[in-house]
Order: sequence, then C-alpha cells, then structure tokens
Amino acid sequence: MEEMLSHTYEYSKDAVASVQKYLLKNEVPVDLFEPYMEEIFTQLKGKPFKKFLERGSR
Repeated sequence: MEEMLSHTYEYSKDAVASVQKYLLKNEVPVDLFEPYMEEIFTQLKGKPFKKFLERGSR
C-alpha cells in the first residue's frame, strides 16, 4: 500500500490545462477532476496496484 500512496505521477498537459481553465475562472463544475480520474484509473492498472494485490494474497 505504501508504494501506491508514494507513487508519483505526472498528469498530462491536457488534464492539467482543463482543470486550470476552470480554477482560474473560480468555477468548480461537478466533473472538474474527471480528466485526472481517468488517468488515475489507468495508472492503477499498472505495477503499483499489481504489487499491492500480490501482497494481499499471501
């Protein structure tokens, strides 16, 4: 679990720009962080999550 929490990830420029666009206007739509969530879900399918699952099955 520590590896999952300490794993850093750089979000795509498109995701960052999308969020910044709204924050600079002081707008917070319900789906503001949707671009990040898509990237987080993709990242969780990678190695850190697999290691977490492997440890849990011991």
